[in-house]
Amino acid sequence: MILSICDYSGSWSGAFRELGYTTIKVDPKLHTCLVGDQITIGCTVKEFINEYLEFYALDITGLLLAPPCTHFRRAG
Repeated sequence: MILSICDYSGSWSGAFRELGYTTIKVDPKLHTCLVGDQITIGCTVKEFINEYLEFYALDITGLLLAPPCTHFRRAG
């Protein structure tokens, strides 16, 4: 299973789905659903850690992170 954080479009995790991995996309802009081999969870990273990580932790083999740069820069 590949955990993809802040991958709204699914572009990064798409390549792994093509290789046969189940992917979990976590982004607050998404709705929670299951479609084929893709699990989409609409929540923040903090909510995911508190509510879902324990359930999925042992099955995760890879991690993709694409946090918005506005959270890490000091512009202005």
